[in-house]
Amino acid sequence: MIDKSKIKGLLLDFDMTLGNHEKSAYHTIRSILEEHIRDLDPFSYEMEAICQDMLTWNLKGMVKPVRMLELLEEKYGYHIEIDNFNEYWSYRHLKHVELYDGVLDALKELHEKYKICVVTDGNTEKQNYKVRVTGVRPLVDAVVTSEECSAAKPSAAIYLKALELLDLKAEEVLFVGDRFSSDLLGARRLDIPCLWVWPDDGREAKAEIERIYSFKDLPDWLES
Repeated sequence: MIDKSKIKGLLLDFDMTLGNHEKSAYHTIRSILEEHIRDLDPFSYEMEAICQDMLTWNLKGMVKPVRMLELLEEKYGYHIEIDNFNEYWSYRHLKHVELYDGVLDALKELHEKYKICVVTDGNTEKQNYKVRVTGVRPLVDAVVTSEECSAAKPSAAIYLKALELLDLKAEEVLFVGDRFSSDLLGARRLDIPCLWVWPDDGREAKAEIERIYSFKDLPDWLES
């Protein structure tokens, strides 16, 4: 059990914890299809089928985006030619970045009581843009990225940098994230208390960990 009375700070993942990656990816995919496949009816079942497939192929950002174009052509016969599509996708995706419902209200409440650091993998400029454009930046004390630490989660370096920025010890913070393979595993190795945030989709974890189903539930969980 987590001793909530010791918690003075929060380390927060961004994508899939604060940021609704799937919704952002859907709008990015749709905008690219509408722009590059003019004979595809944007209101058709085929459009929705392709969007749904491409979301599946995207695997929540865990595979190279260009693979989506390869599979699009293999399955549907549509060819999209875009130079350096991986980088193109990254910048197009930034235009559609969104938060989960209730995130800003939760952060406003939490920031009154806790020090907060966003701990996120990726390019520093892009990740800081996400934090800024979504309105998160004024509600957190620090942002640390894998690029500036030269190490991605679950490497210890990125967590230790976050602790340094907040001037707190491992036992004084709570890490909140969605992915065991990066977010939670890395924090656990440093004896940082962890909270898993994942929607109620039937997925369970056998590991000993507490869970919330949405970030907006965090203030109530901390007070319970």
